[in-house]
Amino acid sequence: MSSSDRDSSVSALLAQIRVEQPDEDHAQRCAAYASTLFDGLAGPMGLDPSDRDIAIVAAYLHDVGYTRGGRDHHRKSFDVIRELSLPLGRPDDRILAALAARYHGVTAPSIEHAGFQDLDFDDQRRVRRLVGIVRLAAALDASHLGLVESVTVDQTGGALTIVAHASEEPAIERDRLRTAAASLRTLAGLDLRTDVVVAQ
Repeated sequence: MSSSDRDSSVSALLAQIRVEQPDEDHAQRCAAYASTLFDGLAGPMGLDPSDRDIAIVAAYLHDVGYTRGGRDHHRKSFDVIRELSLPLGRPDDRILAALAARYHGVTAPSIEHAGFQDLDFDDQRRVRRLVGIVRLAAALDASHLGLVESVTVDQTGGALTIVAHASEEPAIERDRLRTAAASLRTLAGLDLRTDVVVAQ
């Protein structure tokens, strides 16, 4: 999918979602990053093309819980997303998006958590992989300043590398991206490298 087709696809999807966002620009950047990341990582992660919109919606809505207060915003995001009417394929996809958004921080999916415990094994595995994409997308705009202008997934020499292209040093994003990539080993058994290229 070309970059302009990807942008149009994401814009059309997000235009169908009616919700107050705490930071709309950040939400849109995260959704765009999730789109690119999904396209580059879906194969190695064993995700189905139908999971793409779930990843984008989860990345777009991951911080929506802040509209109900900052404390426990992850869980509040889960609650808000479960209540929304979303342009996703199956009714269960809304729960998958809500869970992927809920776990965008450091908390790992657990069978002790509402929603996740109700899923079958295959959907639990899907959520873990979707969480990885949402974490990476959120990490790419951790400062909410839009410092990362674009992201690519490089598969040169059998190694997967997420490359963030920035206009100035994105110190917070660099650190969070490294942490998010490391969490993919646990969530999806995927070894991922990260690189940040700062324009001179």
